[in-house]
Amino acid sequence: MSFYTHFLCYRAGPAPGRITGNDLTRFIRQFVRLGVTSETGGYAQIKYGDRADGDDQPTSFLVPTDTPGISKWEEMEWDFQPAGEFEPLCEELARKDRPIYRASVNLGLVTEAMFAHFFRPPWPENEVALCLDRWSFAVEPIRCRTLDSEDEQPVGWMALRFHGRGYLYPWS
Repeated sequence: MSFYTHFLCYRAGPAPGRITGNDLTRFIRQFVRLGVTSETGGYAQIKYGDRADGDDQPTSFLVPTDTPGISKWEEMEWDFQPAGEFEPLCEELARKDRPIYRASVNLGLVTEAMFAHFFRPPWPENEVALCLDRWSFAVEPIRCRTLDSEDEQPVGWMALRFHGRGYLYPWS
């Protein structure tokens, strides 16, 4: 089974305040202008409501099944899930300029040039290649674990994620 790695660039500090469809639209347009995504479109999952820091509920969570010791992942119910080319997606988000409580935005695959810098082939010490090949953006409680503990620590409310299959060891 392959590991999955998330490299998070998160906004630390106090909560970001009110985030709207227009705010998210501005971010997506600026991100696309960077030229680091090979995609021309993506999709978003939006939950409207109060500010992101109203509670610490995640967008996905483990739910126990009837089988002891077995759980399954479930997601919250989303209010709005636009998909398609980035510009029409942004226009649709901007039309619904309401406060956003949670968001998950798929920003597509990285460009080949970016992929070349963040790919590590299999090594004798780790036969699983590292393939960071996708971008996404999240508005939700961002939590990280330390190397010496499985305990999650809250670190922010928004994150740009760079992710894919494999794991970092060994990086060289």
